[in-house]
Amino acid sequence: MPSRKVKAAEAAERSRRAFLLGLAGLGAAGAGVVGVASWLFQRQPRLPSVAIVLREGWGAAPANIDGSVEGRYDAQLNPDGYLVYDKPLTVALKDLIVHHTATGFDATPADIQRLHMQDRGYADVAYHYLIGADGTIYEGRVLGARGAHTGGRNTGSIGVSLFGNFEDLTPTVAQLDSLWRLAGALTFDFWLERLGGHRDYQPGATVCPGANLWPLLPDLAQACAVSLVRSA
Repeated sequence: MPSRKVKAAEAAERSRRAFLLGLAGLGAAGAGVVGVASWLFQRQPRLPSVAIVLREGWGAAPANIDGSVEGRYDAQLNPDGYLVYDKPLTVALKDLIVHHTATGFDATPADIQRLHMQDRGYADVAYHYLIGADGTIYEGRVLGARGAHTGGRNTGSIGVSLFGNFEDLTPTVAQLDSLWRLAGALTFDFWLERLGGHRDYQPGATVCPGANLWPLLPDLAQACAVSLVRSA
């Protein structure tokens, strides 16, 4: 028979996941849709709880792995290469890292993909999701592939970037609403454990996600019931 301590821990986890369902906008009826379903193990999973414009919807170019500075992953020869996770994403993914694009609000997903592929030589857009000023959420690099958004911390992390330069601009209400919903869904669906800004995972190297977004992340981590990663 489970001990009181085990029962209490199980009850706390049920409460946490019920809270995250509400945060993601699923409602009770959505609980059965999520679970440990087959799409969690696919290389291109789709979140059933949040409206997302998929790559084909915004005209994404295909990834160019062999022609990129990333190249194909090889555990010995190219450990930083383009990696497709070989384990369930509920196991592979642990962190959500928030960014800004450091552009104007009028940039598009295609603009960011061109910047990353043509100017920086990446295999694809570096982020897994992007959020427009109007709150539209766009699929970026497929979630089953390691991103290229945070030096030294890409493995096991999901990169979410909001359009704008938040050293100067302020995130829109629509962006923040979508960030909260997306973070709630990702946290619930993939059992994430930690959340922070780019600057928290790569201290001293960047101010991303900007002075007007970074202070909001403690509230986001609290809402998602995950640990906050914080640099000085």
